[in-house]
Amino acid sequence: DLGTEVLESLDFPIQCDHSAHSTSPHHSGVAEFTAQVTHDCPVRPQLFGSVYACCATLGRPGHLPPGPALEMSALPDRDGWQGHGHYRGDASHRLGGAIQTLNQARRKNAAAGTPIECPINGLNVNEVFMRRGQLTLVAAASGVGKSALVQAILQRGNDHGARNSSLYFSADTDETTMWIRAGCIATGYDSSGIEQMIRSDNVAGLEAEVAAATKHMAFVYNTAPSDEDVLREVEAYSVKYGVYPEVIVIDNLMNLYAGEGEEFAALQGNCDFLHTLARQTKAAVIALHHVMGDYSNGDKPVTRAGLRGKIDKTPEVILSLHRINTQLYICPIKNRNGRADPRAEWQMPVLVDLARMNFSG
Repeated sequence: DLGTEVLESLDFPIQCDHSAHSTSPHHSGVAEFTAQVTHDCPVRPQLFGSVYACCATLGRPGHLPPGPALEMSALPDRDGWQGHGHYRGDASHRLGGAIQTLNQARRKNAAAGTPIECPINGLNVNEVFMRRGQLTLVAAASGVGKSALVQAILQRGNDHGARNSSLYFSADTDETTMWIRAGCIATGYDSSGIEQMIRSDNVAGLEAEVAAATKHMAFVYNTAPSDEDVLREVEAYSVKYGVYPEVIVIDNLMNLYAGEGEEFAALQGNCDFLHTLARQTKAAVIALHHVMGDYSNGDKPVTRAGLRGKIDKTPEVILSLHRINTQLYICPIKNRNGRADPRAEWQMPVLVDLARMNFSG
């Protein structure tokens, strides 16, 4: 129970009363709870506000005793707090801002930092992980295979049955292409063969294969989702499955609508939003991104300076890709938890067959 989980993270006794199960108009089926402090705490009013903030962090409003509890949205956008509540302009009340000890923070964020399952041996051996609770940027020129790589990693997991639940925002790639790729990964068929099966209406068996191979994945095909669109889909996922997805993919960062304005500010705002989304949902948020200048051909190592918009400050991990024929190179140009080389001189080779969506290395 979310209320119990939040309150148990505190270091003094709390009693939860689950007798009243009224439902939130914004989160159908999610029971509100009442918290009663049983410890003589000299900062009780501030505590109520903090407990409410902890609950609102995951989009689950709490029904608390009278006090200065704030109404807040589930997650932030660039300009303030919208959606399920109201931002009152006080930076000290930003979500996730409740004062905690290190032990409280560790218990509350136990899933954060957990590597997601990955079939690419070079990444695993070198401990270059995409982690839950963090923002990872995967950058490459168009056609190199960044979308294909991420889809293959999520669909395959560790190749031994362990896979992460995923919500994939495929703004840049259409439904049919994603389905064909999934079929290639599931069966080993090449894409031309699957397209022939589609034309001859001989896909019943293949649909069963795709369904089994992607049962842990959900997809959204909005071509220009806004922050609010993303939040609604994430919340809808949590209502349907009872938990947030372990991985959220934004394909790609340029498609995330940020309103009118200067490109760098929009891209940086997108990164800030996705970074907070990762922190609050404990999902590994993976954003695909373009490169610029001399790197646009896709055949040379992309340094941190080659990222479009130069948005290298916010993500915890940045992987740049380039490809020469059937050899894909993954370059960890930023890795907050391990080794990286911003000049992209450290390169991990992966043998790739894009026609069959096969990555090995």
